[in-house]
Parts: sequence; C-alpha cells; structure tokens
Amino acid sequence: MNNKLLTILVVVAIALGGYAVFQGGTLVIEKTTNAPLGAVGSPDIYSYVNVHGAFMQGGGVATVTIATSTAYTLTTADLAAHIIDVDSTVFTTTTTFPASSSFPFINDAGDHRQWIFRNSSATSTTLAATTGVDLQEVEAGDVVLETTNYATVDCYRLANLSVACLVAETIPAD
Repeated sequence: MNNKLLTILVVVAIALGGYAVFQGGTLVIEKTTNAPLGAVGSPDIYSYVNVHGAFMQGGGVATVTIATSTAYTLTTADLAAHIIDVDSTVFTTTTTFPASSSFPFINDAGDHRQWIFRNSSATSTTLAATTGVDLQEVEAGDVVLETTNYATVDCYRLANLSVACLVAETIPAD
C-alpha cells in the first residue's frame, strides 16, 4: 500500500513540475544572463518561446569587395553575416541575391532572415533579384544604395518556395 501511494505521489509531482516548466505547451525561460537553454534535444524548438528580458540576435560583418566587375552574386558565406558591407573600388555595381533554389538559411515556407546592407564605396550599388526571388521596395523608394546609405533587407520563404525580399533603404541624417 505504501509503495502505491509513493508511486502516485511521484507521478503527480512529475506532472505538476512538467506543467510548471512548460505552462501548457509554452516554454518559459526566466531572465538569465549567458545561460544555456538546458535540456533542449536539438536547436529546433517547435513551440512559442517567451523571453523575459532583452533578446540579442545577429553577429558578424561580411565585407564584399568588388574590384574587377560591375556585378556580384552574394554567396552563402556573405549571407552568413548579419551586416553586409559592400565596397566597390572602381565601379557602380549590382549586387544580386542567389536564386531561390539555392537561397541559404530560409529553407522552409514561412522562414525569415534579416540583413543590413551598407554601401561603403564611393559609387552606388544596386540590389538585384534573380530566379525565384521577388525584390520589393518601399513606395517611392528604390533598391539603389548610394554612398554611405544602408538598407534593411527582410527575406521570407513563401509557400511556393520562392523568396520575397523587402528592402527599406535609409539615408544619412547628419
């Protein structure tokens, strides 16, 4: 009898503890500094994640130097960085996104990735699309980054597996 009672108490304690941690299917991570997520079996989490506190993302700056041509297609290594610094030493250039069939990091419908482009050259660079990529600009805007201009580019994998990229260019305010 005591063993059955003990077993029931252990099962109830585990059930209540599991509910307290996940609160009905939502993983709650309290504010912690530089701490691992704990016992997460993979880097994929298939539920909502509530972060109580600041959230940092990004990392890395890739410098794309264009010295021998007027055209450049971005590589996976370029797009692995959060900030892409385009530097053309001679030419007005066109920087092209890869085709949707080989577009990295956003593999499944609904996936999203954001980059910040900076034109650090003395000439302009034009952001361009290729096969399966739909490049969108803000109304009355353009995709030509003049010297020292920045652009935020948000790319999304669509249901038909093509890619839509939304470009919002900024100009120096000072």
